[in-house]
Amino acid sequence: MLHPKLETKLEQRLILTPTLQQAIKLLQLNRIELINLIKTEVEQNPVLEEAWQESSSEKAEEKEKDLDKMDFEGYLQELYEQVPIKGSYFPPEEVPNIENIPCPQMGLQDYLIWQLNLLDLSAQMKEAIEYLIDNLDENGYLSEPLEKLAGQGYNIEILKSAKNILMNFDPPGVSAENIKECLLAQAQTPLLKEAIQKGWDEILNKDNRGLMEKLKISEEELLSILSALKYLDPYPGRRYSGENPQYIEPDVYVFKKGKNFEIIINEDGLPKLKLSKFYLRLLKSEEILKDKDAKEFIEAKFQSAFWLLKSMEQRRKTLLNVSKCIVKFQSEAVEKGLKYIRPLLLKNVAEEVGVHESTVSRIVTNKYILTPAGVFLMRDFFASGIKTVSGEMLTVEEIKKFIYEIIQKENKSKPLKDGQISDLLYRDHRIFIARRTVAKYREEMNIPCYKERKKE
Repeated sequence: MLHPKLETKLEQRLILTPTLQQAIKLLQLNRIELINLIKTEVEQNPVLEEAWQESSSEKAEEKEKDLDKMDFEGYLQELYEQVPIKGSYFPPEEVPNIENIPCPQMGLQDYLIWQLNLLDLSAQMKEAIEYLIDNLDENGYLSEPLEKLAGQGYNIEILKSAKNILMNFDPPGVSAENIKECLLAQAQTPLLKEAIQKGWDEILNKDNRGLMEKLKISEEELLSILSALKYLDPYPGRRYSGENPQYIEPDVYVFKKGKNFEIIINEDGLPKLKLSKFYLRLLKSEEILKDKDAKEFIEAKFQSAFWLLKSMEQRRKTLLNVSKCIVKFQSEAVEKGLKYIRPLLLKNVAEEVGVHESTVSRIVTNKYILTPAGVFLMRDFFASGIKTVSGEMLTVEEIKKFIYEIIQKENKSKPLKDGQISDLLYRDHRIFIARRTVAKYREEMNIPCYKERKKE
């Protein structure tokens, strides 16, 4: 028979306090997210103030006296006489410039419907074209093949005619079912159309010599084709997606000064916070000392504000130290670009800075760094490495480069298998990686297998 009883149990558990959770959360925030969090904290915590908002009690009393003396009725009457009754509600100097008002961007479907309404077509054909427009994806392609779209009250012949009309709309190539068909609709010259139609495989494989032989064209005509291809848009619907551009604001600036780098944390627009002197005085007043609930409330708010300020300062120091460490290990990549990146692990930076790996992982999450070579995600400067027989560490990108060079030099009639490439990597570069690893890197570079690379 079961009986209720009490027993004690001793165990160790890791519990994250709310203040520790807040500190961890701040590490992961980028500058824009941190600004939004600070604004929210200032709104919710009365003991927090932005530095520029603080004013002395003497000035506040003077402002109150000035307000008491002010003639509000006369001021409002004067303002009423200055503002024109007709027209805009804004004073003349505050009327927004029409050039600064952004025009809403027309979506792809709306733009195509607008063009359709300008054409003199039968009601049946207009309905068929509208049906196709409704089945376009964000790239401007048909979401399904034409044969599958048929049968919803439209036969295949009507849809084919509707598609031919739609593909001549702006942007050209819209309603295509694949990239080849899309580019073919955009081609303006017979030579370019012939190149896409007959030499599509050669274009995909960048086989310029094979394209010249298949089309029987000169090198000058080949250059003309390659130049024209650059101006064709494989995704014509994207420019009408209606998505607003996402602007990047770096969290860290790195400048080259002589032989050294200068690292600056971007705090532009970041509110400067301080504790309210009013609530500090109020906390010591006799009235609050008598009110236990009010005293506990203010003390809790002060504790929360203190931990926020401390966490922000800790975030700033950690971000600065990690940035210095990244620049130290990846100085060449910082100056010249990511193709010069060297193997670097979170563990290396954590040991250098004196923090845990998870702290480094959080501080570089979703943060951008402006370098002499451009703007990059801070995580881009971390790369795993593979050790050679001699002990040298190489990045995956460097190994991919070796694989690409080996494939470029291979005999096209007898292309190399992945196992053979692995043997060549060991022979020429003293890199030992398995055949399946070579296959993985090859696929990531979109290089086909040896059977598909074979040229007769």
